[in-house]
Amino acid sequence: MKHTKTLAMLLSLALAGGFTACDSDDDLRQALSQPDVAQSDANYQSLSFSWEKVDNAVQYGYRLIDPNGRAVKSDVTQKTSVSISGLQPATTYTLEVWAFAAMDGDWSTPPAITLTATTDALVQLATPVVTSSTDSGLTFLWEAVPNAVEYSYSVADAEGSVVRADTTSDTYVTLSGMPNGEYTITVIALAHDGYSQSEAATATGSILISELYRVEGTYRSAQLDSSWDATMVAYSDGSYSILAFYGVEGYNLDFKINASTPDDMFEITNGEYVNDTTAGYVTWQVPTGLSDPAMLIAYPWYNYSSYEGDSQSGMVSIGCYHGANYANWDTDTFTWPATATVDPMAAITGTFNNHFVGGSSLLNADYSWEEIDADGWTATIKKVDDETVEIDGLFWTDCPVYGIVDFQAATITIEAQEYGAYYRFASGSGADDTVVATINADGSITVPDFAMWYYFDDGGWYYYTLGSCTLTK
Repeated sequence: MKHTKTLAMLLSLALAGGFTACDSDDDLRQALSQPDVAQSDANYQSLSFSWEKVDNAVQYGYRLIDPNGRAVKSDVTQKTSVSISGLQPATTYTLEVWAFAAMDGDWSTPPAITLTATTDALVQLATPVVTSSTDSGLTFLWEAVPNAVEYSYSVADAEGSVVRADTTSDTYVTLSGMPNGEYTITVIALAHDGYSQSEAATATGSILISELYRVEGTYRSAQLDSSWDATMVAYSDGSYSILAFYGVEGYNLDFKINASTPDDMFEITNGEYVNDTTAGYVTWQVPTGLSDPAMLIAYPWYNYSSYEGDSQSGMVSIGCYHGANYANWDTDTFTWPATATVDPMAAITGTFNNHFVGGSSLLNADYSWEEIDADGWTATIKKVDDETVEIDGLFWTDCPVYGIVDFQAATITIEAQEYGAYYRFASGSGADDTVVATINADGSITVPDFAMWYYFDDGGWYYYTLGSCTLTK
């Protein structure tokens, strides 16, 4: 067994020199049988080979050579199979295999046997079929390509200048904010391992947006507590633009209305989406052209911003934040004509901080009275009609009550009514008594001394919760 290290060194030398015989003594010994080598597997980047065991062989040497004659892999093994990876696709390689005899045995190492094998070609992705639509602006769209991970695209104008280039996982690209004219898109489906990207597909479409009408009106900034004249333009693609919306030329507020999504209709189309992970807020921010505020920090989603009107009159409302750490919530408005009266309901509708004060409740795990002074609950008030509002979140959410607004008296009258299926919302003085909320001069709303009453067949009405709320926007 002392010759083992020497044997390994000699085998390494044999590999380096192309597995030639070591001395003339091999001529006096019978050569081993050559391995019967066959390809056992292949893909685009690997080849596998196997052979039957050769009697009296101590191990096997192999070398894989690329089309340029370079050895990409060589080694010795006692196994009767080998798998080599990291190869090029659609490439023919030559494999040489030797059966090694023991250096001090009765057999000699035969010449190498050679075998050629080719890696699989990459499977090219299907070419996207791209079409265009002008239902709302100009949109290029295509069916998803099987096995594509995403798509690269570039858009060129009529002069051939690239005006947009990016990658997307969507199967459409919508052009907005572009001048009228003809545009050509080039789309390539991108691949993962084992596939190659598709051929480029192209399609051409035109933006032919015309102005339908423009209105002169008044823009009011809640943050600046100031108003000024502004112009809004309506376009044939269903989009709108309030020109110089904060009084600075070239800085517009562009938006469109998605009637197909009634719960989330308002979409701002310029500016950018901002996700402030530190503060926990997502907003859409549009440059104003001013140094302060530099941005309109809007929340357009879920109808917190809205549009209603036509070429004669109407109002755009934009829910927005201002102040450090989004401290203040307000609504900017654009109304037309310039003399239009803002809906007074706008002042008392929206999202409010609910401070539940002086409260007590039995509605807990122990059904024992506990005092409650909670600041930070959320309440919402929505307009039902010109005199009726829906108020949710006074104690529970998704349990609204309805009240009649009297702006002259600055009150909201809430008659006794069902609450949360099993209870009755009414004044703390009695299960049939009315609650009269007060609209305060600072815009806050006080809902005094209300209770949730429960009826027992043998004992009449008893309240389970009693308290007052102060709602602040």
